[in-house]
Amino acid sequence: MVNANGGLNQQRVAICNAVAVASLLNATLVLPRFLYSNVWKDPSQFGDIYQEECFVKTLEDDIEIVKELPPALRFLNIEAIGSQITDADLDKEAKPVDYIRTVLPLLLKNGVVHFLGFGNRLGFDPLPFHLQVKEETYFTEVL
Repeated sequence: MVNANGGLNQQRVAICNAVAVASLLNATLVLPRFLYSNVWKDPSQFGDIYQEECFVKTLEDDIEIVKELPPALRFLNIEAIGSQITDADLDKEAKPVDYIRTVLPLLLKNGVVHFLGFGNRLGFDPLPFHLQVKEETYFTEVL
């Protein structure tokens, strides 16, 4: 799961990163949510800005995307079980191996990870090109 913050461009970057991480970790992505910011004062969510069905369909060969967590995970206190990840937990320039070492064990142990305010650059560099292409595919097709 990812909750993106910032303006539209920062949110787009967070979505790209979330797609890259899901692909890298062979994980299912929950449709992104946007954090409300007192600076931007925009309550819009992913479906208000992007075409959810197109997003899912465009990326279906690369990653699985669901609208919400399955019932067994929906009521977990993700922060309490240690599966909430903030920018303080991973360097903005973290490499794929950092996600495999830090995030994958949490995902395997708890069945879920939640990136809160995901501002990392994984979707752009130093990720291998074949993974970078996946998350940009949707934005290229709809823009």
